[in-house]
Amino acid sequence: MEKEIWKEVEGYNGVYFISNLGNLKSVDHFIKNVKGMTLKKGRILKKHKTGKGYLRFSMSKDSKRTSIGVHRLLALYFIPNPENKPQVNHINGIKNDNRLENLEWCTNSENQLHAIKTGLTNLNYGEKHHNSKLTNIEVFEIRERIKKGEELSKEIKENE
Repeated sequence: MEKEIWKEVEGYNGVYFISNLGNLKSVDHFIKNVKGMTLKKGRILKKHKTGKGYLRFSMSKDSKRTSIGVHRLLALYFIPNPENKPQVNHINGIKNDNRLENLEWCTNSENQLHAIKTGLTNLNYGEKHHNSKLTNIEVFEIRERIKKGEELSKEIKENE
């Protein structure tokens, strides 16, 4: 069993700590409210699933709540990013599998290419595109006719 290692989440005055196993905890701290100062007990925070299937944590500072992806928080604190890449990719394509060995830093292009190669995204081109006027077969036939030297009719040119 892997040992759980905790690191302080910067910018939250020592209140939040993220672990290499994907847990986020708060420690006992005081918060301001209408009654003055209240002690808030520390706890392990719950993960919330987004509509797209990613897991997120909510954290508060100065009465302002922020939300951050579990995968992003883990990468920030446990995965080196020497090339300063901006996004975090789930290598196996499972959005809620936030094991460190399943996460990697990537560029937007690398992330998109990975989604295409693994079938995680639907490509909306050709007849699948919402603005398409021709089927893929019609496009193929038109291209074949052009290769044979046929002149495009006015009607086809207007559809381009």
